[in-house]
Amino acid sequence: MDETTLDKLIRQLFECSNYPTFVWQGGEPTVMGLDFFRHAVELQKHYAKGRTFFNALQTHAMLLNEDWAKFLKRENFLVGVSLDGPQPIHDHYRLDRQGCGTFHPVFNNAKMLMQQEVPVNVLATVTDYSAQYPE
Repeated sequence: MDETTLDKLIRQLFECSNYPTFVWQGGEPTVMGLDFFRHAVELQKHYAKGRTFFNALQTHAMLLNEDWAKFLKRENFLVGVSLDGPQPIHDHYRLDRQGCGTFHPVFNNAKMLMQQEVPVNVLATVTDYSAQYPE
């Protein structure tokens, strides 16, 4: 998303909402980079003019690190982590470019967020495969 679009999106949401909620999702929002989100929050604070607003981020968590965690904590983001269950279930579909399962990095980054006191929830995709293992 270019800067003009980002500015317009944030400005318009503040114009039509007393308590805007920004949910960053789709594809993988963290590929935009931490600087993109820092700038987005700066724009939000500018247009908020003292009003409250809320941010949520839905992520596969593969690109997160301590810098992300500090930012997300400081700016009060709710972070949804895509984790589809225990390792064998998660890794059935969620593979990296080398074809390796992503359970461990996702799980470890979710733990890191929680250790930094970032509010975290889990979004699990239920498939025909995972539905065979409800426990």
